[in-house]
Amino acid sequence: MEQMSREDMLAISTPVLTSLDVPPEMMPTVIDEYLGSNSDAQAKCQAFQEFMGDVFINVPTVSFSRYLRDSGSPVFFYEFQHRPSSFAKIKPTWVKADHAAEGAFVFGGPFLMDESSRLAFPEATEEEKQLSLTMMAQWTHFARTGDPNSKALPPWPRFNQAEQYLEINPVPRARQKFREARMQFWSETLPSKIQQWHQKQKNRKAQEDL
Repeated sequence: MEQMSREDMLAISTPVLTSLDVPPEMMPTVIDEYLGSNSDAQAKCQAFQEFMGDVFINVPTVSFSRYLRDSGSPVFFYEFQHRPSSFAKIKPTWVKADHAAEGAFVFGGPFLMDESSRLAFPEATEEEKQLSLTMMAQWTHFARTGDPNSKALPPWPRFNQAEQYLEINPVPRARQKFREARMQFWSETLPSKIQQWHQKQKNRKAQEDL
């Protein structure tokens, strides 16, 4: 992974992009979006991770949230960013908040002493215990009322046309437009370029048929 080249990334990404109906001729456009002209090995590795995260998690999540919002359903979007202290024993330092890492906090992992549980991490800091208490209260309130907000909890903005969301850390922050540039690339820029490519192919075929 550390020695991944542009060609490696393209080869690994091809089946994924094919499943998304990206023409082979347009796949380098996607790779360029993430790699740019970067030749640093670590940066390329990070770019590939971002690509996979966007394709499998971020873009589908934002798209689904927009569909729900537009249907009139209340949506509360979040990004969990805290690296759990338990990661020190099992994950390399470059892993921050991993996929589904928030589950341990939602289900009270810092307070579980039985380390046979995949959620338990008794080495949790006081800060992490407080974060877990807050998140348990938010998730419970949402399950009960459809809204994670209450007077005792940090404000969690609704995902509306401004696309506000909560960045979950020990000190949470309301943010707006999650990964805006990348979301725009996948929802607008790339589809437009693919449409232009298809039109060029159609025009070329029409010329050949004359």
